[in-house]
Amino acid sequence: MELLAAVGDSATDPMPVVIETPRGLLVAVLRSTGRRVYSINPMAVARYRERLTVSRKKSDHVDAMVLANILRTDAHVHRALPQDSELVRAIAVLARAHQDATWRRTRASNELRSLLREFYPAFLDTFVGRRGI
Repeated sequence: MELLAAVGDSATDPMPVVIETPRGLLVAVLRSTGRRVYSINPMAVARYRERLTVSRKKSDHVDAMVLANILRTDAHVHRALPQDSELVRAIAVLARAHQDATWRRTRASNELRSLLREFYPAFLDTFVGRRGI
């Protein structure tokens, strides 16, 4: 935030920000400050970069210039990420908890199946496909 303030950003008129990824801690912090955050697909950035440089070499400086030019010249073509509400954040937390629970259940089921196969294979032959085992 200090870097943005150093180049003229203010709380009353926050600078829009363009970035290649729509998620992550940096994006969350930028969105929480009320800034318009634009996410540009990395392949689109690569195509814009080809217009400016002959070499295919990537550099942070060139990428920053390309992203700034995209926003400066083609902002009307790109949509800003929507602002998060408390409800959206709550749904994201619940969805992540559901995903984690599903992964834990699958991991436990696979571990149980492996142990049964190793120590009591007749059980699997008898009850295969029942109750998720």
